[in-house]
Amino acid sequence: MARPVLRGRNAELAAVATLLRRAGDVRQGCVICLRGEPGIGKSTMLQAVARQAAAAGFAVGFGKAEELDQISAGAPLLVALRSGSQPLLDADTFAGLAPLHHQPVWLIDRIASLLAEISPRSPVLIVVDDAQWADPVTRFALETLPGRLAEAPVVWLTASRDVGGEPPGALDDVERHDVVLGPLTGAELDALALDHLGGPAEGLTHRRLHALGGNPFLAVQLLSGVAAARSAGAETDDIPPAFADAIESRLRSLSTETAELVECAAVWGRPLDLSDAAELLAGRSVAAITAQRREAHARGLLAEDRDHIAFAHDLIREAVYETVPAAVRRALHLRCARYLVSSGRGVVAAAPHARAAARPGDHEVVQILCGAAAQTSLTMPAVAAPLIVEAFGLLDHKDPRRMEIGEQCAEILIRAQRGSDAVTVIDALLMETSDAETRARLQSLAAQALWLMGQLGEIDRRIVDVQDRRAVSPQLQARLAAAEALVLTRAGTAKAATEAAEAALARGRALGDERTQLLALEALAEADTAEGRHGSARRHYRALRALGGTTYLAGEVLALQQLDRFDEAEDLLARVHQRHDHSLPSLVFAQLLQDFKLGRFAEADAGAMTVIRLCDEMGTYVHKFEAWLIGSVVAVIRGDLALARERLRPAEETRQADDAFRKAPTLLIKGRLAGAEGRFEDSVQILKPLMDSLARSRSWWPRSPELLRVQAGIAIAAADDEFAWQTVERARTAAERNPGVASFEGVALQVEGFVTGDAGTLRSAVKILRESPRSFLLAGALADYGAVLVDQGDRHTAAVALTEAWDRYAELGANFYLPGVERNLSRAGAPTGSGESLTKAEERVAQLVSEGHTNQSVASTLGVSVHTVNTHLRAVFRKMGVRSRVQLANAMNATAIGRNWFRSHSPGRSR
Repeated sequence: MARPVLRGRNAELAAVATLLRRAGDVRQGCVICLRGEPGIGKSTMLQAVARQAAAAGFAVGFGKAEELDQISAGAPLLVALRSGSQPLLDADTFAGLAPLHHQPVWLIDRIASLLAEISPRSPVLIVVDDAQWADPVTRFALETLPGRLAEAPVVWLTASRDVGGEPPGALDDVERHDVVLGPLTGAELDALALDHLGGPAEGLTHRRLHALGGNPFLAVQLLSGVAAARSAGAETDDIPPAFADAIESRLRSLSTETAELVECAAVWGRPLDLSDAAELLAGRSVAAITAQRREAHARGLLAEDRDHIAFAHDLIREAVYETVPAAVRRALHLRCARYLVSSGRGVVAAAPHARAAARPGDHEVVQILCGAAAQTSLTMPAVAAPLIVEAFGLLDHKDPRRMEIGEQCAEILIRAQRGSDAVTVIDALLMETSDAETRARLQSLAAQALWLMGQLGEIDRRIVDVQDRRAVSPQLQARLAAAEALVLTRAGTAKAATEAAEAALARGRALGDERTQLLALEALAEADTAEGRHGSARRHYRALRALGGTTYLAGEVLALQQLDRFDEAEDLLARVHQRHDHSLPSLVFAQLLQDFKLGRFAEADAGAMTVIRLCDEMGTYVHKFEAWLIGSVVAVIRGDLALARERLRPAEETRQADDAFRKAPTLLIKGRLAGAEGRFEDSVQILKPLMDSLARSRSWWPRSPELLRVQAGIAIAAADDEFAWQTVERARTAAERNPGVASFEGVALQVEGFVTGDAGTLRSAVKILRESPRSFLLAGALADYGAVLVDQGDRHTAAVALTEAWDRYAELGANFYLPGVERNLSRAGAPTGSGESLTKAEERVAQLVSEGHTNQSVASTLGVSVHTVNTHLRAVFRKMGVRSRVQLANAMNATAIGRNWFRSHSPGRSR
């Protein structure tokens, strides 16, 4: 097969060649993201790059994602490892990956190790075409492996249609290069015509060629058709711009059997094995399929592939698919679904075809969709939800399975955290039954859905609706009691909720009722969290996850964060990115808290807005108000009080959830903001009664280490000693309930030392908080310690502590706190702003960062650790008086603040 002519891509090929050569020379990896519209020539360029890389001594692997294969975990990457005449992995090594197929984290870890072993012998190029269709495991691999192998000569080249989005592999710790393919110019189209026609395109051909918008695929199809017609001595209409008509024309020119094969392959949606094609098409022989494939290839519809029925280009497949009449298309999808089930591929693989074939009352489709939803509901509820919703929607109101499938639908919607949708389904079912047992079962489900919506009063009303428990079974009585326990975690006391939940859990276990156990365990976890007993809460959340799947993963993550076990929390969150569950509001909220507590405030701010949007879209509001709270607190920390006020307004005005859910977060926003604005008495009037009703509020905020010191500061500024000492006691209680957790123990000492003005206690707080992963907390303790030392006359030690506090606040972007630290630095007699000189190392770090280098790439360039770069960068921020990388770049790019600043402030230079 002749290689496709590549025109108009010299600059892009040269850029990629340079990156490959550099990767081989410096022995470091990178990510190259090739992006462009369909038909723009991405696949052809990938093939050209792969040939060049192989000729330059690279070991090359080539994989391709498929649109209808989102569930085959890691398939494009695994194909890349065994592609070509000289695969990256031999057969035995590749076979050794099979046991890890259902353990994506370990599979990816093993692949990283294998590539690390290969790359010292020769640089490696991994190519993944059509990355926009990559399955979750492949996406996770493309996000993590480049960073893991950043110090090895492994280059990742992906092609994607996502022209405007962030492509896979967009990481901070490895270089990423975007190559966007645009349309061909008129001159390049004319050169392409010379390649195919042996002369210029003229007349109608020239006009059509230049009416294609520079799309090389369509141009080649046009020119190939013209060339074929000329060779045959005939004219042809099989040309764009009516490209779909041209494809239909080619289909009509095929034999009936070959046209059926091409249509079947288009509906199948990905390369079709010859044996599968033979089975799908009424038992045709493989030999007959092979002959028909050759016929379609000769007409330019199918690619030259000995083992599969594959289209020459996805645009051809899409055009063929559109030409198939709707009734025929539906019948083919149904045939594909049946075959996938009968051949052992399973209902999950068959589900996309079943959905495409769906018609009201089709029980066969309903059965496939229900089965696929059941299989994915525990691990991928966001995938399962649309499948079961569609299955339920296909049923007639008189269908005998409607109640059973409706309950399954509501349960999966709850797992997917689509509370409002679940209530809609439940209410429809309630309208169709008067049976007491059924109604009690439905209302127990409604309680779970309404909890997601924050509507405690409605839960009470519905439980009353089935309050005559003599008419329902002991199993349903236990479920309703567990739902009442869950309500008590917000509307009662933690003690009452715990007692009720423990009783319900014991009954649920005795009866073997899983839903009772889920409700009771969730109530116990919520009650423990309300008490600030995060170790115990974590144990309950682990039990919940074991019983109820991914839906409860976020609770365990939140508990781990409270225990300072952020690495474990990060590992759990990483699992989310292997599947489709990253859209669950609880998991997005968990990631938001991970970013917030670790001082990644820009990411936390974006995450807060995402949580709010998701909650509105999915009808689940329990995290929405906390997201507003975090967004407002972040705005205060970054010094934008106007934005903080703006985020307070919708939290105050909304009525989407009961006061038990939204009141405490909203009051915390108001009190925190009043204190930031200097209205300390107003702040105390808001916060003090709120702290007195902790049992009714979302616990990790009133007892949050990030807010305890803030409350103490507000109390002291308002001269309210009672509130100050109440805050000290609450901090001590939080530490006692979480022994060994540095953040709680350190903040308890910090609050006490701040209130008493005791430098020794604050010194101990700093020492403990150095063991905490929360840099923001350490910065606050250092600032308090330095301020007390200034008061006591130890200006030198104070300056050291305050300088570190300033560095840490500046690195975090905590601009609100910088002026106070600067005032205390001045009191200590230490220079602030640009009064200090940069060292040679700091000057070099500043220069590289201003040029856009990441901390990782600066470390690699200078041959130092990332920790050293972080230290130098904090010093640069403080000495230059800038508070972000953007401000540093602006300062360095300005002549007066760049060359002149270094000339006047570097060591040994006159001023």
